[in-house]
Amino acid sequence: MKIQYRTFALPLLAVLSLVGCVEPSEDDTPASQTTPAVATERTCAVEKTEDGALITCSDGHETSIPRPSTTTSDDGADGAPGTRCTVQEVDADQLLIECDDGTRELIAKASDGEMGAPGEDGQDGFDFLIELSEILPGERCADGGIDIAQGYDLDGDGQLQEEEVSKAHTRYICQDTSPELFEQLDLTWDRSCVMSNKRVSCWGAGRQFSSIIPEDVASLGGDVVQIATTSHSVCALFEDGTVGCPHDNLLPNSSGNNPSIPELRMVEGLTDIVALETHNNSACAIDARGEVRCWGGNSARTPVKIDVPPSKRVFMSWENTCAVTVHDQVYCWGSNDNQQLVAGDKDQQYPPTHIPAFDGDILNITFMPDVILALDVNGDVFYSGDFDTDRIPAPPRTGKIDVLSDMSLRDLAHSPPYLCALDDNHDVHCTWWSLNDSIQELEIEKLEHLPDVKSISAGNRHLCALTYKNEIYCSGSNTHGQLGNPIIPESIHALDVLVMAVPVRGL
Repeated sequence: MKIQYRTFALPLLAVLSLVGCVEPSEDDTPASQTTPAVATERTCAVEKTEDGALITCSDGHETSIPRPSTTTSDDGADGAPGTRCTVQEVDADQLLIECDDGTRELIAKASDGEMGAPGEDGQDGFDFLIELSEILPGERCADGGIDIAQGYDLDGDGQLQEEEVSKAHTRYICQDTSPELFEQLDLTWDRSCVMSNKRVSCWGAGRQFSSIIPEDVASLGGDVVQIATTSHSVCALFEDGTVGCPHDNLLPNSSGNNPSIPELRMVEGLTDIVALETHNNSACAIDARGEVRCWGGNSARTPVKIDVPPSKRVFMSWENTCAVTVHDQVYCWGSNDNQQLVAGDKDQQYPPTHIPAFDGDILNITFMPDVILALDVNGDVFYSGDFDTDRIPAPPRTGKIDVLSDMSLRDLAHSPPYLCALDDNHDVHCTWWSLNDSIQELEIEKLEHLPDVKSISAGNRHLCALTYKNEIYCSGSNTHGQLGNPIIPESIHALDVLVMAVPVRGL
């Protein structure tokens, strides 16, 4: 049974107001009709009675308040029995609801709501620093290297202190001070060779080994300081001052017929050698005392001392050899068919003859048909030889070639029928050489597509250039694979030396 009570708080306030226990509000009596206020003191008391409450005031007013009435109602009906259910997770996306009344239902899990607003920035972390330092040559790196230290800058000073370095993130890189750089390019006839500090490679025609792409000369390597290419092989000057050639007709007695591995044989009687030069099947060497010894060809098979003053450089061709002495004088010997050595006769010249027109600090001597050219350190080109005799008047037997001397040249190379030159701008120029043309009116063309050439060398109708980017380009005839690139046809004419340069493959 439920008992309902009705409150009497509001009726009580109303009665109190009527009896004057609640302070009345201000009236609207005009100010001119007001009477003086009389001070009175009035109190009321509330007494609980059986029927309600009795209010008695000091001025005699009494008010009775009856007790609120109550009613009694019947009890409500009992509710129906509840249903018990269980919830089970089926997978990451679904829930199974099973109830004891037989209800079974799969429902999807609620998905995440939209991403809330970003929170406040957290506290600043520490900077992660990387510092590089040099490693001196030692046990860690034989040739030195770079130490890469990493870690957090805990004290915020912008530098890694020893205690801040993370050992797990620190590493070092050792430097390689001996990269394989091509140091010398040398060509002769239909053969091309190049030397690095680790190997000697050749391509083109050769008696014992020929290839249209570079192949290493297995018996030459390690301590080679200079190479000198012959028409069938390549000879080498070693660090100890000795000279050796694998399978070459420069050696006394053949070292074998087509063996699978070329055998290196040393040239007897040569010690303390400092410079080596070859051409076709002849060779010359200079020792530490400046003595020149030559061998090969169809005569001497053992080096023979040449009657020439102490020398520092030697240059060779089919018919002539010239030596530059330590006092910058030039002596030549061999053919004199066009009076390139001495005037007045055409006989072979030996002992060596002094060529006063070439005296000076000579960079290179190049042998043209019946004329010899010399390039000095100033870029001037001089000639010696009686050519162009049909001209009236005939040019002097010796002199300077102005058109070449004005080009600031640093090297010359003869690739019949071309004369090619390297200038101070690292560009290569070539000209068709003919004794019927005026030597002072040569038409010289730049060989395109060659980047920053370091040195040049010429063979029989082919030219190769070594660039400062450690690349080798070759041009001209490829009848024996002397360009070192199998994609170039064999039937290339010499004229193409002016317009084509292709990179050597396999180096």
